[in-house]
Amino acid sequence: MKRAFVFLGVVLVAATFGNAALRTSAQTPDLRMNHVQVLGTHNSYHLEPYPELLQIIKQFEPQQALTFEYSHRPLTEQLGQLGIRQVELDVFADPGPAPLFASPLGESVAKGPASVPIAGMAAPGLKVLHIQDIDYRSTCLTLVACLQEIATWSAANPRHLPILVLIEAKDDPLTLPAGIPPAAVPVPIGAAELQSIDDAIRSVFAPARLITPDNVRGSRATLEEAVLKDGWPSLDQARGRVLFALDNQDATRDAYIAGHASLQGRVMFTSSDPGTPEAAFVKLNDPVADLALIKSLVSSGYLVRTRADADTVEARTGATARREAAFASGAQFVSTDYPEPDARLGAGYSVVLPGGKEGRCNPVLSIAACTATTFDPPPAPTPTVTPTPTPTSPATATPTATATSPAPATPSATASPATPPPAATATATPTNPAPRPPSTGDGHAATGSGSSLPLVGVVVLGAAFAIASLSAGRRH
Repeated sequence: MKRAFVFLGVVLVAATFGNAALRTSAQTPDLRMNHVQVLGTHNSYHLEPYPELLQIIKQFEPQQALTFEYSHRPLTEQLGQLGIRQVELDVFADPGPAPLFASPLGESVAKGPASVPIAGMAAPGLKVLHIQDIDYRSTCLTLVACLQEIATWSAANPRHLPILVLIEAKDDPLTLPAGIPPAAVPVPIGAAELQSIDDAIRSVFAPARLITPDNVRGSRATLEEAVLKDGWPSLDQARGRVLFALDNQDATRDAYIAGHASLQGRVMFTSSDPGTPEAAFVKLNDPVADLALIKSLVSSGYLVRTRADADTVEARTGATARREAAFASGAQFVSTDYPEPDARLGAGYSVVLPGGKEGRCNPVLSIAACTATTFDPPPAPTPTVTPTPTPTSPATATPTATATSPAPATPSATASPATPPPAATATATPTNPAPRPPSTGDGHAATGSGSSLPLVGVVVLGAAFAIASLSAGRRH
């Protein structure tokens, strides 16, 4: 049923939100975080395979190879330059002692045996990539490195709209024919691996920097009841914070929920069916087929993520029906592979949030408190000029006109972020100031005929990819 945002009475619900109390009521006209629509990216870490490797893949699976031909800027640039407020990370467990993903078959074939192991992939820990051995290139190689990059940017921009990090836990194997060197065999995702994801998130983000199911549920019996009756945090309270959601909608999701009724104690929300205790966030990737359903869910109070494009189809054809449906659906998070156009494809397709700001008033669930100025950037600080030293001042006096900026504004007292986490290490964030990462990456130029590639490489990667196209899960 559509929620009415009119003042019918004051209902105060005490809920734990970080280290402070959060007061919420579905009946008050507060501007909430679900009243906003923002832009996200799909497989936000992704760099397309080297040209040499794509050439091999295209010989065996030309249509599937096309779906790999997109690259994203580093996360810092997406957040800062493109205004992205939803990112997506695919995570594989790699507990050690032997590294699983440090020596991909594709890397050896495209760059030679000396190119492996890949620096940064040998130590145990959760790794970020799309498909092992074939489509494995990433701007941030580990989950912790990706999260540190987000946390560092967030701490430097404490008034940003809340950022959703969507995580898919992956364990899909690649089964190769006899005689072909085995591909990396992922660790099955179970309770321990899911807990390690929660632990990695908490190792980077302090509790007061997160929006968790416990924060939102408060004293209600279930998370869904809290969302439908009390609502999400106010936008002001949510600024500067990050929330996480598990992309999986299968047995992996069920394992994450098991033993944690209504997601008690968990970091991530789950994409769960309305009517279940943990329902609060829903992933519906097709805004054309599910337009009415998305609008209904948004109107009821759920957070929804959808996709404006998929598999590079829209970027190649210039079709915009899916993009326009995604925006019109009111889904709070609209994900794309193309926040910028890819000049190679010629169609000029891209997805930019209407209004060109960090966010916009939700077209399905907006209220009067949301205005055209809600998403204006904060005013630039006024420089403070140090007086010019007098002639009698010593030579080491402060230079003339040294500007000092005031400290960043702090969110409302009920949701002040904790001390920012330590900055990411320099190796965690590849940099690339180009408008869009070039498809060639740091690889050699393609040879056209592919005659310079080892024949065994063609056979190995061709077989691997043919099997991968059937067995690898590409659920999102």
